[in-house]
Amino acid sequence: MSFVEGIRVFKPNEKAPDFIKGNFVINIKDFIKDAEKNAGDNFQARFVMKESKKGNYYLQWDDYVSNKQKDEDVPF
Repeated sequence: MSFVEGIRVFKPNEKAPDFIKGNFVINIKDFIKDAEKNAGDNFQARFVMKESKKGNYYLQWDDYVSNKQKDEDVPF
């Protein structure tokens, strides 16, 4: 998995209501450039949001492929 370029993730303000889980800032040009390299054939962008050892949030591209999907790709 590689980091998602162009999107920064922040924890919510301490005064934010409980249903706010995070804030995102997107640099459109950087994100589009990275998405063109990492988005799948169906042009979907899948991410995994993680928490670093320092407690900061970040996104990584979700490149997980289940065994079922791998089996479906076999031509026989």
